Amino acid sequence: MTESLPGRVSTLRSRLASLDAMASDVQEASLLTGLRQDLSKEVDALDRVLSQCEILEAGGVNVTMPESLNKARDQASRLRDVFARDPTAKSLKTGNGWINLIKALDETASAIGNETRVAWRNYRAVIFTGEAPAVIRGRMAGTDKNQTAYQRYEAKHQALRAAFESLPQKLNDIGQVRSLARELNEIFTEFDFGVPADVKAFLDAVQGGGAPLEHLTDTVIFWLKENHVFNSYRIVPSR
Repeated sequence: MTESLPGRVSTLRSRLASLDAMASDVQEASLLTGLRQDLSKEVDALDRVLSQCEILEAGGVNVTMPESLNKARDQASRLRDVFARDPTAKSLKTGNGWINLIKALDETASAIGNETRVAWRNYRAVIFTGEAPAVIRGRMAGTDKNQTAYQRYEAKHQALRAAFESLPQKLNDIGQVRSLARELNEIFTEFDFGVPADVKAFLDAVQGGGAPLEHLTDTVIFWLKENHVFNSYRIVPSR
């Protein structure tokens, strides 16, 4: 069974921490301090992306962990064992073990950062599969009811799009995008796409600046009267 993300992260952190905790030789203090500083930079960068990843995971956004996480964990474990046998800076720097650890941590932080961004962008398609405002406008008739719903839909859609331009900083941010998606789906049900083709053509022309008289067919006149909006329109000479 695959170890959970918190478990893998905890294991990696503990192994990295043990490299720092085992130092006892005062004569090695200066060299070990330099190594600890190098290690801290990489661990801090890893902690930041893992914290972001944990927010996504807690919010139901699945993030794929890169293979380099296991590589970094294994490399830290090997160096821990080396340092336990010979607690000196020289033992850590002998061979490529230390360089490989720093490289693995850097690669892991970068890879997890990329995976969180991909997972967050993909999550939009998970919670919202509705149409863009431009598509809605092309399908709907330009009735007052549709226009009012469209304005609300467009504003919510813009807010949803903006929310996915950056990673969430807290769990509540994920809850807010889910709320926006639900509101968009609710607004969509208010649109009336079931008007006759003549009516849609007439209303679209009106929204575009004016409909020529040939658009005012018997079907359009009947629909306007049935919906009590016939007197809302007037004939004006073209310019």
